[in-house]
Amino acid sequence: MVTYKTAPAKEDKRIPSKVVDVRYYEQNDILYLTVIPPRPARYRVVDDDFCFMAAIHTENNQDVVGFEIHYFSLQDPDWLEAPEFAPYLTQRYYVVDSPIKDGTLPEIFAWARERFLTR
Repeated sequence: MVTYKTAPAKEDKRIPSKVVDVRYYEQNDILYLTVIPPRPARYRVVDDDFCFMAAIHTENNQDVVGFEIHYFSLQDPDWLEAPEFAPYLTQRYYVVDSPIKDGTLPEIFAWARERFLTR
């Protein structure tokens, strides 16, 4: 009888399909999340206060290619619990230059708040 040894399972190191670059412009208090590579987009206003905008690919209306959050420092951490944000909360992202390798928008915003606003 021949015994075969199997290799230990390797950790899954695949990168989620959406890689984002996160930038904060303190002077204007705007947080940008840009899906890499950048693609042409038009902005869809998601909330009534014009604070949260989703960048939608110009050729594919279902493809979100970024986000723009105005007055980021003034947003409540529970802000994303409003129903209008629901379509955007299940997507997962790999964030460049961060510990987030498979995170949701609420996780990315919490990280951005800590990184850019806590000094």
